[in-house]
Amino acid sequence: MTCDTARSQFMDLLYNEIDPTARQALEAHLQTCAGCRNELAGLQEARALLQQLPQAKPEWQMVFSAPPRRSLAQWWRDARELLPRPRWARAALGLAAAMVAFIVLASLANLRVTYDAGRFEVRMHLLRPPAPELTPEMQQALLAQLRSETMDFIAQLHAAERAEQDEKIDRMLTAFARDIERLERQREADLLLIGQELEEIHRATNIQFGETSQMLQQLVRHISYQGR
Repeated sequence: MTCDTARSQFMDLLYNEIDPTARQALEAHLQTCAGCRNELAGLQEARALLQQLPQAKPEWQMVFSAPPRRSLAQWWRDARELLPRPRWARAALGLAAAMVAFIVLASLANLRVTYDAGRFEVRMHLLRPPAPELTPEMQQALLAQLRSETMDFIAQLHAAERAEQDEKIDRMLTAFARDIERLERQREADLLLIGQELEEIHRATNIQFGETSQMLQQLVRHISYQGR
């Protein structure tokens, strides 16, 4: 058993809600893991302190009660109170409700009203009329339209993909140009630094040559003086 698994079972152990098999495995782990034992002991101390705290009684108590059941007559009386008082207003409301009901029923019954050449025809059926059969010419025209729309859609996808690729290439070229410019600036800085170092070396070499020449001149004069 790992320490994470043991920690996940601490609360079950504290509230005695752990099964015997898991308890044995947890106790076996606690015997070999000092860290888990210390953590469990801290949880036990905290639980003991919480149990010692006094239980405060709330000042207010919430009580849930079921609403009283209302009869059909009470519902009807409440509904009548919502209706307008004047008779003309009630008549207008009834007419509007009848029109709405007629529209809903007509939509459900697929009502069709046609007037052609002086003929007035009303058709109503619960099932939708079957779709008219397509002639071979209509099928060919529909296939051609679908093919054209598909080709247009594919062309749009290719154009969008090319635009995206061009944008990616532009971003890559811009980043490459920035890197080249940065490398050029770094090269110029390095060359400038190398030039300064070379000048410093040349100046130090000249100084050393001058000091060596002076020492040789003094040595020649000293040897000439002793030869006399």
